[in-house]
Amino acid sequence: MIDGSEAREHLAMVDRIVERTSSRLNVGAEYFVVWGIASATMSLMYQLVADRLVPTNSVAIAWAAGIAAVLFSIWRGKSVGQQRLTFLEREFLTVLKVAMLVTFVVFVIELFGANIFGPIGPASIWSFAASIVVLYIAMHGNRRALIGGIVLVASLAVANLYPSFAGYALSAGMLLGYAGFGIVELLAAGRNAG
Repeated sequence: MIDGSEAREHLAMVDRIVERTSSRLNVGAEYFVVWGIASATMSLMYQLVADRLVPTNSVAIAWAAGIAAVLFSIWRGKSVGQQRLTFLEREFLTVLKVAMLVTFVVFVIELFGANIFGPIGPASIWSFAASIVVLYIAMHGNRRALIGGIVLVASLAVANLYPSFAGYALSAGMLLGYAGFGIVELLAAGRNAG
């Protein structure tokens, strides 16, 4: 038999384990918001330029959004490194880094003229990588991530079925499935903290 103080110690240990295996993102959801908005902006601007609805130099807005997201990630990465992360948050950040690194390399290859995937290819690859990250989180029991992943995969399907609409579909997928997921996670974290 264990006494009361031993039982409290065991319960405290179980609480620490459960805290580390939470399916919620207390740290990291802001990346989804920032990168979702930046990615949606990039896809949208390139589609608008392709449709000749805005001047060609409007792609500068897309590049500014991408650069802002990179700068945010660098700044936030430094502050996150000092916080205690749950198991899911550490795993999410690892999967995110791997997926985005591979996507970035493919993007650079495309940028320098390989054109393996066509004009909307980089945005499609980015959406594909984003869906992997969100669905990875969903595999850990996060239903909000599952909905975000389904939205991202659906946007890829729509982009494939309607190539002239691809930029709009991918932009909507990143805004709703990626940034939307991040916003919902931030709201859930705020509700649970209060």
